[in-house]
Amino acid sequence: MKVYILAFSIVLSACASVQPVGQGQGQQLDVKAAINQAHEILEPMLNESSSAEWKCGLPTWGDIRSTKGPRGVALTGWVLPCSISTKDNSGVYADAQTFVFLFIDQKLRRAAKVLGTGTLSKQQVVYDN
Repeated sequence: MKVYILAFSIVLSACASVQPVGQGQGQQLDVKAAINQAHEILEPMLNESSSAEWKCGLPTWGDIRSTKGPRGVALTGWVLPCSISTKDNSGVYADAQTFVFLFIDQKLRRAAKVLGTGTLSKQQVVYDN
């Protein structure tokens, strides 16, 4: 019985020490408002934007580097990844494109299209404010 109590207390203490997303990085991101800001920025750039299907992941603390200058400038904040599918000219949904959106103080500061997959992927900045 002592073994079970000890194991249970270890599990409880481990759960208690897990920090929620955003703790330690300032204010948490309002995901719904963030997605609305991303819509406003990307809609003019998307083909058939009214029929676009958005699937967004959970925000994480990270950075996006711009392409300005020889080494670019990295901004750090909340990064929200989204996969966006739009219809092509024939009305068929094309392959989803992945975008990442960077927010600082609840404001969209940078958006980038992800080119490629895995460790070889690159980012093409499409919005920088």
